[in-house]
Amino acid sequence: ANLEVDVLPAGFVVDIQDEEDLGSLRAQLLESARKSPPTPGHPVWVAKASSSNRGENLFIAHTVEQALEAMRPAALESGIVEWVVQRYIAPPMLIEGRKFHIRAHFVATGCPYCGTARAWLHRKHHAVLVATAPYSGATQDRLEHLTNHCVQVQHPEYDECRQIFALDELDGELGRPGLAALVLGRMQEALAEALAAAAAAPVGFAPLPQCFELLGADFTLEDRGADRPPGVWLLEVNAGPDLEIFGTRLRHRCVELLRDTLRLAVEPYLCEAAPPKFSSDTADCTCASGAAASSAGFVGEGFLWAAAPRAASAAEELAGFKRRVGIAGRWARALHEGSGVVVRGPQGMASQ
Repeated sequence: ANLEVDVLPAGFVVDIQDEEDLGSLRAQLLESARKSPPTPGHPVWVAKASSSNRGENLFIAHTVEQALEAMRPAALESGIVEWVVQRYIAPPMLIEGRKFHIRAHFVATGCPYCGTARAWLHRKHHAVLVATAPYSGATQDRLEHLTNHCVQVQHPEYDECRQIFALDELDGELGRPGLAALVLGRMQEALAEALAAAAAAPVGFAPLPQCFELLGADFTLEDRGADRPPGVWLLEVNAGPDLEIFGTRLRHRCVELLRDTLRLAVEPYLCEAAPPKFSSDTADCTCASGAAASSAGFVGEGFLWAAAPRAASAAEELAGFKRRVGIAGRWARALHEGSGVVVRGPQGMASQ
């Protein structure tokens, strides 16, 4: 890994089933805080249930005991087992005294000709989502800390015109010329590291040939002073990102993002049928063209990540994928049902 690139905040992936598990987590968090003392005046921990989304079962804590007390009812009474506990990125960069995060969009494609999987970051259609409540650092107010669109729209004073910006408007909002370009480059580096790590996992991240997917990655910026570049931290990657975050003013950018996705992932392959077996000529394949990606609105200087196919044909890749997703889907469904959390998405369709 490139140690000069900020990727994920320090944290722990844990299973919590009883008080003993909470005690083990307490020891881990205390040791982490001892080795890396938190920034005074800010929250220290963010605890997130792996099986939840839309800000559900997500807790902000200033101390280890606050984090454990917030998690305890959900874990021990509601049966939510899997958790991610991360360090809160502090101090956060602010827009007019309010916290924000960036939703970046990238596309994963599987080439029907050579079977290579690639991921490309869009050049400009990324959203900056700003909190309604001013940031103080002293409270656990969700509307101060959680800048998710679905959370912020619940505030009676929510104002889309003041709380949704495009990434290329960030320079003007913060008075820092060149900041958006720097952040875009850091996001590309962090996503490249994250995708490489995900692809190396046993189940792995592997887009299917003849398929594509638009994904959303959430980043937060750490304020390191006016004379230093901010830290750019990846928080999570979302399948099926909510495009409502563009709002009314930036709706045309959402349309352009979808158009560009089709120009990258579909149009180049319409004129020639996919071969029964993958081509071995990957270097000159249509999917490797940075110029084509650039003309379609994506960063064309290089793809985020690429991986060779696991099989000799799309049919063999699909058969292997069905086996893997069947196992993962049944496991995810069992996790949701055991936790009492509503099953959403394709895992809800997995066979028993």
